[in-house]
Amino acid sequence: MAEGDLGQHLQSLPAIKPEPSGVVLEEWCRRALPRVKVFLEWVRKRREQLPPEFRRASSAGRLLFQVLGVAGYAGYFVAMHTLMRVVSLVLVSGAWYAIYWFKKELGAG
Repeated sequence: MAEGDLGQHLQSLPAIKPEPSGVVLEEWCRRALPRVKVFLEWVRKRREQLPPEFRRASSAGRLLFQVLGVAGYAGYFVAMHTLMRVVSLVLVSGAWYAIYWFKKELGAG
């Protein structure tokens, strides 16, 4: 797959001209959808031309990336959960200490 193929393919597609601000998003998407479908079909054809070994390696790489992403998210979740437990503990302890201090000061006075 040559590097310039993608650029040539994208240049050959006609550009969607912007209209005055009256164009709504749904209309723009409706007009852009055929271009996206053409591009996706071109990508599928290019992928089928790749050797099977490369496709398997690419699939394994994507799976590894997904697994690492899930593990990273789980680690982030555990860290944030632990941090929020500590913050909550500090707030509750501070509130109890303040109540204790006020009762002690008011009781002694």
